[in-house]
Amino acid sequence: MPGKDKRSTGKTAVGAAFKAVQRIGLVDYEPYLDAAIAMYTEEVGVTPLDGTGSYQRYVRMLIQMGHAMGAVPMGASYELSATGACGAG
Repeated sequence: MPGKDKRSTGKTAVGAAFKAVQRIGLVDYEPYLDAAIAMYTEEVGVTPLDGTGSYQRYVRMLIQMGHAMGAVPMGASYELSATGACGAG
Protein backbone atom coordinates (compact mmCIF):
# COMPACT_ATOMS: atom_id res chain seq x y z
CA MET A 1 0.00 0.00 0.00
CA PRO A 2 1.62 3.33 -1.01
CA GLY A 3 2.43 5.62 1.89
CA LYS A 4 2.12 2.87 4.50
CA ASP A 5 4.46 3.37 7.47
CA LYS A 6 6.87 0.43 7.38
CA ARG A 7 8.21 1.16 10.89
CA SER A 8 5.20 -0.43 12.54
CA THR A 9 5.99 -3.79 10.91
CA GLY A 10 9.64 -3.95 11.98
CA LYS A 11 10.62 -4.15 8.32
CA THR A 12 12.33 -1.71 6.01
CA ALA A 13 11.10 -0.89 2.54
CA VAL A 14 13.26 -3.73 1.19
CA GLY A 15 11.97 -6.19 3.79
CA ALA A 16 14.99 -6.71 6.06
CA ALA A 17 14.00 -7.44 9.65
CA PHE A 18 15.71 -5.42 12.38
CA LYS A 19 16.33 -6.28 15.99
CA ALA A 20 15.17 -3.68 18.47
CA VAL A 21 17.35 -0.61 18.77
CA GLN A 22 20.20 -1.45 21.09
CA ARG A 23 23.48 -0.10 22.41
CA ILE A 24 26.25 -0.75 19.89
CA GLY A 25 29.32 -2.64 21.08
CA LEU A 26 32.82 -2.69 19.63
CA VAL A 27 31.93 -5.89 17.79
CA ASP A 28 29.80 -3.68 15.50
CA TYR A 29 32.41 -0.91 15.15
CA GLU A 30 33.18 -1.34 11.42
CA PRO A 31 29.60 -1.45 10.10
CA TYR A 32 28.57 1.31 12.54
CA LEU A 33 31.49 3.48 11.37
CA ASP A 34 30.54 2.89 7.72
CA ALA A 35 26.95 3.92 8.47
CA ALA A 36 28.10 6.96 10.47
CA ILE A 37 30.36 8.13 7.63
CA ALA A 38 27.55 7.68 5.08
CA MET A 39 25.00 9.49 7.25
CA TYR A 40 27.35 12.39 8.03
CA THR A 41 28.31 12.78 4.37
CA GLU A 42 24.68 12.72 3.26
CA GLU A 43 23.50 15.20 5.88
CA VAL A 44 26.43 17.65 5.87
CA GLY A 45 27.55 17.28 2.27
CA VAL A 46 31.22 16.55 2.99
CA THR A 47 33.05 13.52 4.32
CA PRO A 48 34.03 13.53 8.00
CA LEU A 49 37.29 11.77 7.13
CA ASP A 50 40.29 14.08 7.28
CA GLY A 51 43.26 11.74 7.05
CA THR A 52 44.09 11.95 10.78
CA GLY A 53 41.67 9.27 11.98
CA SER A 54 39.93 11.72 14.29
CA TYR A 55 36.41 10.77 13.16
CA GLN A 56 37.17 7.07 13.57
CA ARG A 57 38.48 7.74 17.10
CA TYR A 58 35.39 9.84 17.88
CA VAL A 59 33.02 7.06 16.77
CA ARG A 60 35.02 4.46 18.74
CA MET A 61 34.84 6.72 21.82
CA LEU A 62 31.04 7.05 21.47
CA ILE A 63 30.75 3.26 21.35
CA GLN A 64 33.07 2.74 24.33
CA MET A 65 31.15 5.30 26.39
CA GLY A 66 27.84 3.57 25.56
CA HIS A 67 26.57 6.55 23.55
CA ALA A 68 26.05 4.72 20.24
CA MET A 69 22.67 3.18 19.47
CA GLY A 70 21.53 1.32 16.39
CA ALA A 71 19.21 -1.24 14.88
CA VAL A 72 21.34 -4.24 14.02
CA PRO A 73 20.10 -6.47 11.18
CA MET A 74 22.01 -9.72 10.68
CA GLY A 75 25.10 -8.44 12.53
CA ALA A 76 25.55 -5.13 10.67
CA SER A 77 24.67 -1.64 11.89
CA TYR A 78 22.62 0.26 9.33
CA GLU A 79 20.41 2.63 11.29
CA LEU A 80 22.17 4.61 13.95
CA SER A 81 22.19 7.46 16.39
CA ALA A 82 24.62 8.83 18.89
CA THR A 83 23.54 10.21 22.20
CA GLY A 84 25.22 13.05 23.98
CA ALA A 85 24.69 15.72 26.51
CA CYS A 86 24.66 19.45 26.23
CA GLY A 87 24.55 22.00 28.95
CA ALA A 88 23.08 25.43 29.19
CA GLY A 89 25.51 28.23 29.31
